[in-house]
Amino acid sequence: MKAKFWPAGAYYFKVRIMGMDISFQEVTGLEHEVETEEVAAGGENAYKIKYPGRMKYNNSVMKRGHAPGGGMLWTHFQMRFFPENGIIAPIFLMDLEVDLVDEKENPVTSWTIKRAYPVKWNVGGLNSMDSKFLVESIEFAHHGIMVY
Repeated sequence: MKAKFWPAGAYYFKVRIMGMDISFQEVTGLEHEVETEEVAAGGENAYKIKYPGRMKYNNSVMKRGHAPGGGMLWTHFQMRFFPENGIIAPIFLMDLEVDLVDEKENPVTSWTIKRAYPVKWNVGGLNSMDSKFLVESIEFAHHGIMVY
């Protein structure tokens, strides 16, 4: 008997940063691509030959409701970057773990974002005419993604 295949829902996931579970409403940037180089080969006029190049990793962005005082993420970001002085502490590279889980909280797919560090922190716009929650996002540069 064949096992039934159901596409996984993208709405139930867990994020672990520095060993702590942190709730997010959205995670984007779980992607990588191979850059290619096109070369015109002598005598071949129908097409250019494409050779694989380096891997390209886009930044990963995590969004969540703003925590009073900014929470742990803001503290981590502020410890290393200060407007008057630039970088004031060594960049600490960390692995970020994202688990897509089923209804029993068993991992369906896991991503490890390797050697990441924060490069951008943002709080959504404030608008007195709107009743939305305030959302903060933190963007991480990294050195690759492993999928399990």
